[in-house]
Amino acid sequence: MLVSGTYGRSIMLISMVLGFSMPWVMHLHSVLIPTLGPLAGFTAVLASGFLFAFAVLFLIVRLAPRLISPRLVLQRNSSITYLNLTAEREE
Repeated sequence: MLVSGTYGRSIMLISMVLGFSMPWVMHLHSVLIPTLGPLAGFTAVLASGFLFAFAVLFLIVRLAPRLISPRLVLQRNSSITYLNLTAEREE
């Protein structure tokens, strides 16, 4: 039994949206862009978005299973993935 991929992707999407919107909601752009200049300030705002997204993901991973239970799916228990990168086709 594994947790559904949709559940993990939705948690990741929620954390990215919340994390990247937090610097704009907190008006960090109005402080960083004039202070550091346009390019460095915008880069600093994006970098802080990654930090906030990671922090939100850290919290959501621990809180979401208590609020919404993840859907479990049946899958083969195999840790090896075959890419089949050979030029010859197997028939």
